[in-house]
Amino acid sequence: MDPEVNACDDPSHTRRCPQSRIGEYVGLNYRIVRHLASGGMAEVYLAEHASDDRAAAVKFMAFDGGASINLLRHEAAILAQLRHPNIQRFIEHGHAGHAGEYLLTEYIRGVDLDDWLLCPGALVSPARTLALLQQLSAALDHLHAQGIVHGDLKPANVMVDPNAGDTVTLIDFGLAFDSSRPSLRPAGVGTPGYMAPEQLRGGSCGPAIDRYALGAVGFELLTGQPLQPDAPSWYPGQSARVYTRRSLERSLSCRRLNAVFARALHVEPAERYASATEFVAALGQALANPVTSARYGGCALSA
Repeated sequence: MDPEVNACDDPSHTRRCPQSRIGEYVGLNYRIVRHLASGGMAEVYLAEHASDDRAAAVKFMAFDGGASINLLRHEAAILAQLRHPNIQRFIEHGHAGHAGEYLLTEYIRGVDLDDWLLCPGALVSPARTLALLQQLSAALDHLHAQGIVHGDLKPANVMVDPNAGDTVTLIDFGLAFDSSRPSLRPAGVGTPGYMAPEQLRGGSCGPAIDRYALGAVGFELLTGQPLQPDAPSWYPGQSARVYTRRSLERSLSCRRLNAVFARALHVEPAERYASATEFVAALGQALANPVTSARYGGCALSA
């Protein structure tokens, strides 16, 4: 295609122009007012209720087709089961005529942790990190109690609203799955850097992959840097990032913190913390100990 030709004007382009949906109505009288984000598989919009300006997020799959629609229906079915203050609230799933199928959810104000961590000087203090992780761990433990695994926990899928006391909301359940039916989970999918070794291998996965990812997110919040592997361990079609005690020692000069993250990121699922809350409690104890005093990545850790 000529690079100067707008995809919205190209009849051969199968992805609908995001701006073309502005002004359309979906659900129970929600009007689309603004495009929010584009992903590889979906487009997300801000919608407002016609009568009272209630805000909602609307997701459409970017491409037509049975596989894409099935993904949207799957996410809707997962979210409809969940009710938790730190999990994005489901509103409805339906079909908006020529606009196609949509998923309507609570609109989350604030910023995602990925953008937050990219801001200069945006390192998170230990106390603030613990407050964020406590909320996130509560959301994960609720998910797991319902038999659901998120499957793609990462900073970009964690919203924080600083204007509401740093309220945390877990979003994007497109890769979530029922842990009692792991065969329905797409093999080897997720976000490298936050995927557990068994997830990278495309092997059997359960709630332990979310707890591994929580450890990776916690590490990044404290240090301002994503995990760096010692070396990839090769599996058919994938390379699993394995973080050993030695690699953690290079980033964490405190033995207590090292031990907490070494367990959270253990290569064996059974050796990780039994719950997300248990990991955060252990991290809190390590940070509260007077001996814990480290400085790394520009972030000072002290009791």
